[in-house]
Amino acid sequence: MRSLLPYILPSVLVLAGGALLLMGIVQGQDLRVLAGAGLAFIAGVVSLLLLRGAIGNRSGLVLGIVFAALALGLAYMNYRSVNAQGPSRSAYTDRLVDMRSSDQVQAPLHRA
Repeated sequence: MRSLLPYILPSVLVLAGGALLLMGIVQGQDLRVLAGAGLAFIAGVVSLLLLRGAIGNRSGLVLGIVFAALALGLAYMNYRSVNAQGPSRSAYTDRLVDMRSSDQVQAPLHRA
């Protein structure tokens, strides 16, 4: 059991990244989502190869740095795309109109 412990995280990365990649392709997600899922999948594969000794420590370090830079770039692009969209103002105004026009008007609470 002790010898299987190091393989848990890489296996989870491979499974989760592969599943997210397939779901993203099927659902027609944009390139950023597919790249993030693919990056998780490839990071898991590289981790497994590093554990098995198929690639050296120096190669693993270089690939890790490249993947980390790509992940930070993707995170920044996702932040900018969500921040640029912002919350829908009409969603707030529609909710406000619904609240004002409801039949159940409650008296405000007064504290003494």
